[in-house]
Amino acid sequence: MKKERKKAIKKFVNAETRMWMFTTLAEDTGDDSFEARLHFDSYSDLMYTVSDLLKISMHAMYHDGDTNSGEIAEPGYHVISVLRIASQLLPLNESEVLDNCHRLYLKLEELKKNKS
Repeated sequence: MKKERKKAIKKFVNAETRMWMFTTLAEDTGDDSFEARLHFDSYSDLMYTVSDLLKISMHAMYHDGDTNSGEIAEPGYHVISVLRIASQLLPLNESEVLDNCHRLYLKLEELKKNKS
């Protein structure tokens, strides 16, 4: 019995079987946390997903207690979790590109107007 148990543990730890196990979370370098990857088709897909998360959170907060079926205990706690995810998904670094594009657009419009 003990020998079979050790054999099963060795098989479990074997690299061949580990390939499909525990792949969702990856260790984050530098601290004691983990990260999970999400995949989006485009920035638009990402932004609509964040928007949906925010909308469902607002809906839950507006209707907290009114239409809660009782299946979700403390919906406010879950809303906080969803909002935490939404804030992590916002592409804040990339938003500078939008600012630069907007400035370029304004400059081009100004040049176009001065040329006329």
